[in-house]
Amino acid sequence: MTDRAVLRCLSANPAVTPAVVARNHWQALQLLCKRAKFHHKPPLAQLTSR
Repeated sequence: MTDRAVLRCLSANPAVTPAVVARNHWQALQLLCKRAKFHHKPPLAQLTSR
């Protein structure tokens, strides 16, 4: 995508990006309140199967 296309999309839907960020943070807060466990990403060596 060109810079112009990105700017056009953002100007057409200016509240979409902040809304997504807000929803992500809200979900994280809910999980924190439920004391959900956080699972770290395993090292790359464990992801490959050989």
